[in-house]
Amino acid sequence: MESSIVETAKRYAEMGLSGHWVRPPESKGNGAGKAPIEKGWQTTPYQTPDRLAEKYSPGANLGIRTGMVEGASVALVVVDLDSADAIEWAKENLPTTPIRTVTGRGEHWFYRHPGSSPIRNGVKLRGRAIDVRGDGGQVVAPGSIHPQTRMPYREAEPWSTSALAEIPTFDRAWLAEQNPADETKSATAQTALAKAAKRVASASRGMRNDTLNKEAFRIARYVGSGELDEATVKEALTAAACQAGLSSDEIATILRDAETGALTAGQQKAKRTPKRREAVTTRLLTLVEQHDAELFMSDGSPFARVKVAGHWETLSLRNGDFERSLRGWFFKAEAIVPKSCELADVVALLCARAEASGENRIVFIRIGRTERAIYLDLGDPTWRAVEIDETGWRIVAASPVCFRRSRAMQPLLPPISGGRIDELFKFVNVPEDSRPLLLGWLVACFRPGYPLPLLALSGEQGCGKTWLTKCLRMLVDPHCAEVRGTPRDDRTVMIAAQHAWLLTFDNLSGVPGWLSDVLCCLSSGSAYSSRTLFTDDGETILKALRPTILNGIEELPTRADLLDRCVLLSLPTIPDAARLTEEDLLKGFEAERPRLLGALLDAIACALRRQSEIKLAAKPRMADFALWATAAEPSLGLPLGGFCEAYRAGIQAAADLPLESSPIVGPLRALLDQQVRSASGEGCWVGSATELATALQRLALTDVSQSPDWPRNAASLSGALKRLAPNLRQKGIVVEYGKSSDRKRTRVITIRSLGNSA
Repeated sequence: MESSIVETAKRYAEMGLSGHWVRPPESKGNGAGKAPIEKGWQTTPYQTPDRLAEKYSPGANLGIRTGMVEGASVALVVVDLDSADAIEWAKENLPTTPIRTVTGRGEHWFYRHPGSSPIRNGVKLRGRAIDVRGDGGQVVAPGSIHPQTRMPYREAEPWSTSALAEIPTFDRAWLAEQNPADETKSATAQTALAKAAKRVASASRGMRNDTLNKEAFRIARYVGSGELDEATVKEALTAAACQAGLSSDEIATILRDAETGALTAGQQKAKRTPKRREAVTTRLLTLVEQHDAELFMSDGSPFARVKVAGHWETLSLRNGDFERSLRGWFFKAEAIVPKSCELADVVALLCARAEASGENRIVFIRIGRTERAIYLDLGDPTWRAVEIDETGWRIVAASPVCFRRSRAMQPLLPPISGGRIDELFKFVNVPEDSRPLLLGWLVACFRPGYPLPLLALSGEQGCGKTWLTKCLRMLVDPHCAEVRGTPRDDRTVMIAAQHAWLLTFDNLSGVPGWLSDVLCCLSSGSAYSSRTLFTDDGETILKALRPTILNGIEELPTRADLLDRCVLLSLPTIPDAARLTEEDLLKGFEAERPRLLGALLDAIACALRRQSEIKLAAKPRMADFALWATAAEPSLGLPLGGFCEAYRAGIQAAADLPLESSPIVGPLRALLDQQVRSASGEGCWVGSATELATALQRLALTDVSQSPDWPRNAASLSGALKRLAPNLRQKGIVVEYGKSSDRKRTRVITIRSLGNSA
């Protein structure tokens, strides 16, 4: 049990969740099985998997922090459904979420924190056993034991990083309280009235008149602010005064509506919540000005560039980054925490100012550039960067470009000069002939704004694919999630691209059509459009150009359009005698990482110097990438033209993959052979897409025509042929599109065999 819950805790921490240990379920006193062990846990930053394991206490349950947690890559809001009735209500009224916990008596539903302002914890919402855990809250995690039922908490469905990325964003309106009897009443005011009535009813002889007068004045302030109505107050206080023994005349004298009456005087001193709110808002805006805030827009989103402790930071106004910083500044200055509504007012005003400013800037993540230089965000607390230009590289205190950061981003070790990039191959299993490709791809990772191919790794299990992926991640863009599993859908991929520079997908079993399309978008920087969640006609545009790594046992890309955008590396088997532990490799790699990064930066500076001089005799697909890598050859230790030679060899080797994986190629060859054997003796077929589909269906084996990749109609067949056309041409088969020569001028497809290649 102990090892199991510790492994569960480490897995959740690797997903970016903030975990802590909870009192054992068999312990005595209140909070057994549910109360955190560590004091001050509400302000404890995210704990790494290893640190969390070190703090384990025997028999302890596991808890997960909710709300905004320092260092955590995911901020959560959890809806605690503590009965079957609450679960049924949630199924009808709340959006479903893939991250759920089955508890001892109900379920926990996990949602993404909206980030705009704190989410308060609430209980018994909607008149049901429904609680909300937001900022400053926690829930007991799967792997724990319920202290009453002794039933284990368990995952309703397997939790994963990809599933976590798909949880909907929490909306306060889902669980807004609706009590018809007190719809216009403040809960605070109602409580105050009940306490006032109790004090009046229990007042001792000789203090009754004075108590009624004081309490009437105090409660009348809520009448003046509109939180209570006067009739309700009179009724409650009159009943209480009668219970205390006061006469009707005495009560009327104290509560009369005259100028000197307690109720009238109290209303004139009404609670002025708006004034307090206005005053705090003014102080918050003053703090914004003191931090020299520059407001601007980037791709339709508002940002603020602020000066903090002598350095500049770029913070989003919409995802909660700026709000968290502003809350901290205010607490440091005033020793109090502003209310969420006050923060929301200020942020809304700043968003409006940013939109009205008319200023637009590019905001980068990890890698940025100007006309003369490339900048690398080190990710450290002082927001230092590395400047790379034709003369070399240097660490600078401030970057002229704006960088944004995700909470999952980790700092780079500052680079050191004097390293050699080929030292990388002491730690990773890459064959000699593939090393130029890997080095060229690495250099291209540091060139923002230009298309670059994906890196696709293959090889049998145990050949070091995942370790190579992690090494490249640590070298280019360290992140809490070193590798990701198979993404659920295209939206998941594009959202991940908004929070990291380098994307890594580990242990894929294949690349379906939808994933192939979105990976092509990442390679070329094409925009992706999807329906805005919880709307009927809202459109969300996501655009990203990102270096991406895929790895799997099989050759992953098979579609021709994706293969054209890939660098393929097949890793050899590692003999048992040469195998090292990841721990030993990590020690050596960490020691060498600053020099490896320095050597990479040397190569980028070299490419900047030479790029205008480089001319390629024949430009391959992704020509910008090939030219850039060629320009860096001297610094990479490659011979002149060595990269292009390896790149072309890789392209040629990959040319057969789409043909080998496509189910239509075999029947197509059989069709051309049939034409050769016909009376005409010509290897040529002409007809419509529908006729071609029928002919291929007739020649295909049953298991081939029933495969998922077999085109189901004429349109999909035509699209498949267009993707395969360049590869078929290399094999002597030409596919052409035109119109018939008769009067109908119908669309036809001509397939010809050149020579005997077919």
